[in-house]
Amino acid sequence: MSKESLSLMLIFQMLRVYVTEPEPSLSQGPIIMTAEVGDTVELTCQYTYEVGLVSRYFWYKQRVGEAPKTIDIQSCQGADCQCISKNGNSKNALILEIRNVQVNDSGSYYCADKAGSAGLQNGSTLLVGDSFTYKTAVLVFVPPGELHLGETAPLVCLVSGVSSNQVAIFWNISYLVTEGPRDPGTMEADGTYSIRSHVMVSRETLRSGCVCTCIVQLGYPGKYLTKSVSFPKAAEPGTGERDKRFHIEK
Repeated sequence: MSKESLSLMLIFQMLRVYVTEPEPSLSQGPIIMTAEVGDTVELTCQYTYEVGLVSRYFWYKQRVGEAPKTIDIQSCQGADCQCISKNGNSKNALILEIRNVQVNDSGSYYCADKAGSAGLQNGSTLLVGDSFTYKTAVLVFVPPGELHLGETAPLVCLVSGVSSNQVAIFWNISYLVTEGPRDPGTMEADGTYSIRSHVMVSRETLRSGCVCTCIVQLGYPGKYLTKSVSFPKAAEPGTGERDKRFHIEK
């Protein structure tokens, strides 16, 4: 057998292993859940393999700007437990039930196999209560001169006047929804928070004519604010028409 044939055989064997024995993985849902104080909520982990003993799994909670912390479920027994880990309706589902939720229960929740076969993935965010105040505002802006300096330009969303930094911020870039990096927020002198999120958008996307929207989920079911900035389509080369400036939509 030639070296070339042997190499191809080894490659096919490796591909067969990856196809027939995929790495264990999990997904969580819902991405965002809102609740009022006193509600009972359920967050779900969906594994690619059957969930056996519930005790084989960890649940973690992470608040904005903090490291994930393990939720102590094992030491709590009986009806007085606030957090309960249990099997879901399908053999691949694991559920975290949180009873009598309070504002400080807001945060992101993750599940993980203690054996480490499936690590932390994007978690579910729980928002309890309403962070809206009469001072709440959302602004979107582009740093001056950034549009023509490089291949991408940053868009910045400033959320101000909210009573908590536990809010969810998303971007809709021409109907493509993404979650950009954000800071943990700054507490102002009046006790409200100011939070910034940014997203990098390619120059081609901006010049093709697009609408970029910052979406802020404040916690109360159906309570969210949006602010958009639109970029008109750039003129074709040789037309002599200058690029028009972007404008903010209310």
